[in-house]
Amino acid sequence: MGMHRDNESAQLREFLEANLRATRPCPRLAVISGAAGIGKTELLHALTDFAAANQVTVVSAVAAPTEQSLPYAVLEQLQQGMPPEAEQGYRTARDCEGATDPSAPASQVPLRVLRELTRRFGGPAAAGHLLIAVDDIQFADVQSLQVLRYLLRHSGLTALSVVVTEGPAPTGAAFSADELLERDQLLRVRLGPLGVEGVGRVLSDRFPSAEAARLAPDFHHATGGNPLLVRALAADQFVPSAARREGGTPQAGDLFRQAALRCVQRSGHNALAVARGLALLQEPSTSPNVGLLLNVEDDTVRPAAAALEEAGILQDQQFRHEAMEKAVLEDLPAEEAAQLRYWAAKLLHQRGASSVRVATQLLAQDLRGQAEEAWVCRVLHDASHQALAAAEPDFAMRCLQMAERCCRDEPTRLSIRAQLAELNWRHQPATAAQQVQSLALPARGGQLPLRYTLRLVPQLMWYGYVDEATAAFRVASATVAATHAPRLDDEINATRLQMAGTYPGALTASDQVPHDEQRSEPKFSTTSSTSTTDAVVSAPVKAFGALNSVLGLRAEASAVSDAEQTLRSTVLTEATVETLLAALSTIVLSDLLSSSARWCDRLLVQARSGRALALLTAFRALISLRQGNLTEAVEQAESSLERLPAHGWGVGIGLPVSVLVGARTHMGHHEVAAELLDRPVPDSMFRTRYGLSYLHARGVLQLRTGRHHAALADFMECGELMKAWGMDSPTLVPWRTGAAETWLKLKNPERAVALLDDELSRTHPKHLRTRGAALRVLAATRPLPHRPALLEEAVRLLRDVGDSYTMALAMTDLGQAYKRLGEPVKGRGLVRQAGQVADICGAYELFRAPQPTTARVAPSGPGTVPAGPEHTIRTEDCADNRAENRAEEALTEAERRVARLAALGHTNREISSKLFITVSTVEQHLTRVYRKINIRRRQDLPTSLDFDVADCA
Repeated sequence: MGMHRDNESAQLREFLEANLRATRPCPRLAVISGAAGIGKTELLHALTDFAAANQVTVVSAVAAPTEQSLPYAVLEQLQQGMPPEAEQGYRTARDCEGATDPSAPASQVPLRVLRELTRRFGGPAAAGHLLIAVDDIQFADVQSLQVLRYLLRHSGLTALSVVVTEGPAPTGAAFSADELLERDQLLRVRLGPLGVEGVGRVLSDRFPSAEAARLAPDFHHATGGNPLLVRALAADQFVPSAARREGGTPQAGDLFRQAALRCVQRSGHNALAVARGLALLQEPSTSPNVGLLLNVEDDTVRPAAAALEEAGILQDQQFRHEAMEKAVLEDLPAEEAAQLRYWAAKLLHQRGASSVRVATQLLAQDLRGQAEEAWVCRVLHDASHQALAAAEPDFAMRCLQMAERCCRDEPTRLSIRAQLAELNWRHQPATAAQQVQSLALPARGGQLPLRYTLRLVPQLMWYGYVDEATAAFRVASATVAATHAPRLDDEINATRLQMAGTYPGALTASDQVPHDEQRSEPKFSTTSSTSTTDAVVSAPVKAFGALNSVLGLRAEASAVSDAEQTLRSTVLTEATVETLLAALSTIVLSDLLSSSARWCDRLLVQARSGRALALLTAFRALISLRQGNLTEAVEQAESSLERLPAHGWGVGIGLPVSVLVGARTHMGHHEVAAELLDRPVPDSMFRTRYGLSYLHARGVLQLRTGRHHAALADFMECGELMKAWGMDSPTLVPWRTGAAETWLKLKNPERAVALLDDELSRTHPKHLRTRGAALRVLAATRPLPHRPALLEEAVRLLRDVGDSYTMALAMTDLGQAYKRLGEPVKGRGLVRQAGQVADICGAYELFRAPQPTTARVAPSGPGTVPAGPEHTIRTEDCADNRAENRAEEALTEAERRVARLAALGHTNREISSKLFITVSTVEQHLTRVYRKINIRRRQDLPTSLDFDVADCA
């Protein structure tokens, strides 16, 4: 039969054949029952096909819920299936009924009708055997049921068999015929769900046998063994849009959802209502909330849930598959869904459910005026805080948006708007500028609660609304002073320090006077112990205070320890990211590059998304740039800009752009760097320390491309701003070193020396990177014999701090100096090492592309100064290189391969393995290479051999 119901099919065949073989047949009834979609109809059709093949007259009907109120609806279908000869001389049931007593009850079938119908069905029965098949008998009309019972019990039609399918009845009443027939005349077949093996047999109709067996457990788990659901889910796997992974779980599509909904609908009206209640509440069917929501008794919920469980829709009182739940909710009309959602929310709120659960119901539909009750706003507000604590900002944002729409109290509504603006700023800064600006006027007018006014200040600063931020801060500071609110002192002081470190020119001297001197600024200790005063200082005050200390060259002995303490004790959230970045900046500006990289990497692991991740990625790019890892700096800076659109960065755009410009300039990608500078940036950025980094990066590019006067203007502007702002820290922007290098290009060594002496006097001995860079340029102002000592010191400092790129420049200058001092081998070795370091950094163009040459300066006595630092290739060095290149051209391809691998540090045995030659051959090649290029040892091999190492892998 193709039914995969062998036992049940055999039972039904035996039931029918028993009457066909009997010498004295009798009326028989078979009832096939089971859940919706379990296979009853298919089993019935298989039996009628078998009966017809055995010359049994078959008449069938399908009962429908929409026709249950129509008298004789099922009987009319049966009559239409009677043979033509049986219709002669007979009237329909309605015709017969019309001739009866009109005063008889409508539900009572007149005796005359019963006798007339008995004669009509008696013809086919007398001619052989008659099988009456009715599908979904639970939906049959009352009159047709009475006729069927009469035919079975009183008609005398012995050659009659009746087979009906029975699903869950809307009223819970089943088709009862036990009292009509003897036990041997009645057969009840109860269909249950298929097992895993049965599901596999169903799947074998669509899949190869092996794959069907493999998929069977997953399909059984998703469908509960319901054949209708199994076939629908199998069909979904062949829909082009299906995304079932090979070897993965089956993906439910439209066909599966439609089949699930059909099963729910055919499980009875109560089952559909209960399914909706379960889908809305997300609670088990045993929960009393289901009955309360639907306004029905538990006695109504239990049988409906049992029917859904039997149909494979529920498992352990919950939806078996999320697609089933989705189908039930999508079928719910919008208005009815909104009403049920509101009732569910109110019910859950009254019964003490969490605010998030209640808010989920409120947010699921557009509740319009239903959500204007006061409790709704409170619940949504509380839910937003819980969602933020659970790192679900999108849900929190939706809660606040609905709360703002529902709230009718204007002060409360304004507070919610402020929270929503802050949330948008932290998680979607590209869309929050206008929302933040709209709160500036209420903040200035004192309409915004004090704590939200303070939180608004950094947001206004971020988008460049400096005057608005300053006005809001002054209102908040004055309010705290007037109301004597000590709990807000820390927030006032932290905001003041944050403004001073970001927009140093925005606050006047009176603005910068702490409200509470003891709590306004940390007393930086010169020891590692924590004083009583330090213990009461909040993390933001400690972090911003440490940053300002480094920026302003005040007492900074404990700045780094305060910053590290903040990093250790503060968990990264969107609300603490500014504090942590201030602490991280303190370590970066203290030239502790390795330490700052470790801290930043730890924070990046904690960062999830949004503004915090973009900022931390940009800071990591800054650290990479200062470490000389140019390739990494470019990748990280570009990644930060991808995570946050340019218009979402506000004034902070200066950070990633300056890193990109600096890295591209050092790599020799001058056109790319210039294109980056062509992009628009906020004018207010130049009032921030981010603008200083931008100006310095632009100045370096101008210097490298020969626009010396433009470079000098940028460097000097940095200096003027930093002096005016009181943050003239060389570790922030080494503008004096840049300006000194430019003055050397402009043939003014006196000014260069003055600037470098000033720079070194201001630089702390522990600031190794800043000192090393300044010493490298200072060496170019000294007579040739005095340069190696300064350059060696610069190389040592830069190596210790971990700035590979600047160290490569210093090593190059040192190598060139040794060459000119008559030590070419030592000089070439240093230049070669610098080239290797540059390769690692990503500064390929610096040592390989043609460089602008400077005029050759003859060795001189005291007072003679060359044109600038010697990281560019000088004229005589180019001649040396050309000679080396001519020697290298004499090498054979095999010798070049061996020499290149040896120059990269591979042993003879490793080279032998890579090139599939003997060790002896390697040694012979190297001997000839040494002779051709005039060197004596392996360490002197040049790294400039034009050979692709990948060729010998």
